[in-house]
Amino acid sequence: MCGRFGLIHSLEEILRVYSLDMDMINFQPRFNIAPGQDILTITSQNHREKIKNVASIFKWGFVPSWSRDSSVGSKMINARAETIYKKPAFSSAFKSRRCLVPASGFYEWQTQSTGAKQPFWISAADGGLLTFAGLWESWVSNGGDNLQTCTIITTSANNSLSNIHGRMPVIIGPDNFNAWLKSDYSSIQSSTITTDLLRSSPDAVTLAWPVSRMVNNTSNGGADLISPVDLSLENNDQYKPQLNKQGKLFPF
Repeated sequence: MCGRFGLIHSLEEILRVYSLDMDMINFQPRFNIAPGQDILTITSQNHREKIKNVASIFKWGFVPSWSRDSSVGSKMINARAETIYKKPAFSSAFKSRRCLVPASGFYEWQTQSTGAKQPFWISAADGGLLTFAGLWESWVSNGGDNLQTCTIITTSANNSLSNIHGRMPVIIGPDNFNAWLKSDYSSIQSSTITTDLLRSSPDAVTLAWPVSRMVNNTSNGGADLISPVDLSLENNDQYKPQLNKQGKLFPF
């Protein structure tokens, strides 16, 4: 699953990567983004007879349009790639309300032999942005208030991350941004798109290392949350932090 992430790249980098031509008001880097919070997403919209990418703010936790109340959102922060095309809660959004969720990295918790859960920070190996596949929906309360929410799509973890957790967010590469945002999936009746696009990323795409349990508290923030910690797991080469080509651990 994906239950926590961070977005700490510069605004300029975000605008460039997603071809956005307008500033995002009050954008602030965040190291500990949690379900129920407002998050930055990228959607595709018609604008003056042209389709363009637009920055949108949605609440993280999907509320289907037909839901009686919004509390269900806390249980729908993720959607399984294997079933979104047929699950009633997500099938409509899958066909026409897809989004991208920018992230600098995400946290996942590995269950230790003692039962304790050790958090890991997982980021792009090249220091760039990770882009999660998402769905969004509009829900209207009995009082007429409109709530826009989203979910992050997950799939089976790749080999390099499977020892940490069995699931990971679907990571969409830049070459597939348009395919995810703008393709017509209205007639999809099978898992073809899951096989073609919503699959685990290659092992080389991500790096992971253990971090402080301070991240468990959603009120905590700051760069210390993603600093490697001195645990016995660090003796395992699979989980050692690796420097990028510029010799920097945190390039952003």
